[in-house]
Amino acid sequence: MVSNLVDLRADSFEWLIVRQRDWDELPTFLPWAQAFNIKACVCVLPPVEGKSEPFGSDFGAWAEALGKLSLKYPVLEAWTIDDMSHYWGTDFTPEKVRTFAERGRAVNPKLKFGPTAYWPELFQSVAERYRGLFDFIIFPYRSESSVAGLADPSKVEYEVATIRLRFGIPVILMIYGAPHSTLGSPTPRYVDDCLIRGYRCADGVVVYGHPWYTDMYEVVRRHYGDWSRRPWPVAALALPATSAPLTTRPALRSWADADGDGDVDLADFLAFQKVFNGPNHPPNGCPCWADHDGDVDVDVADLLAFQAVLNGPNRPPRD
Repeated sequence: MVSNLVDLRADSFEWLIVRQRDWDELPTFLPWAQAFNIKACVCVLPPVEGKSEPFGSDFGAWAEALGKLSLKYPVLEAWTIDDMSHYWGTDFTPEKVRTFAERGRAVNPKLKFGPTAYWPELFQSVAERYRGLFDFIIFPYRSESSVAGLADPSKVEYEVATIRLRFGIPVILMIYGAPHSTLGSPTPRYVDDCLIRGYRCADGVVVYGHPWYTDMYEVVRRHYGDWSRRPWPVAALALPATSAPLTTRPALRSWADADGDGDVDLADFLAFQKVFNGPNHPPNGCPCWADHDGDVDVDVADLLAFQAVLNGPNRPPRD
């Protein structure tokens, strides 16, 4: 598995724990991951969907155990609960989340925690109730702001930007690279487009379901390999994917680098002009990369921020 992740240029991996064996094998995986600088995030199941062994639904025990393991293996940077947003009002009230998350941070303050959460359950009211409890959100993209499915990549930027604006924390985009039980199967072309869009707007990009030497594998490998050669600093948060999955934490480019060529030049300015439309108007087509100050319009304030990093071709962005 590690050699395969290295070949893909993935820099993170999500380790799903269901059976006792998954937990027992984690300390064997982590030294190898550490040797190749592959970050790890552990995923456990919510109570309704099963019980990850050995701690089941005792998420405080999970937090403490993972905190101790992360002290020994610093590449274990985070943990998440799968489909957590489905159960906000029952198993994961703010009070319950605060209690178990603090048990993990008491052991290792650097261990990050965040939910795997879906568009229909990421309301502004949820953001206000859970403020300060999460370090990140893993967001499985299914174009649910329009018609749910695995065929339309056009809502990636809008949904990611909206969630980040509401919660104010990193959003890790999860792209389905494997079939969904009700939404069908994604195509390599769909995944390719989502990867391009995700790299431009998200704080990390995850592919759900390890592709294993298929057409999908080559799509993912090409993008991950390209990102690994980019000169920009990597994100501050390493994050993940799913069961037998691979994931990456892309390098963060300048927010103003619309075409992703490593500089902020005339081409990016022309792209900015297309969405510039003054105060109190949503961005045209909502390419939210241009809304630098997050006020849901592209106005003079955003233009001034753009000018501050404009520096011509073939020069890395100043920010």
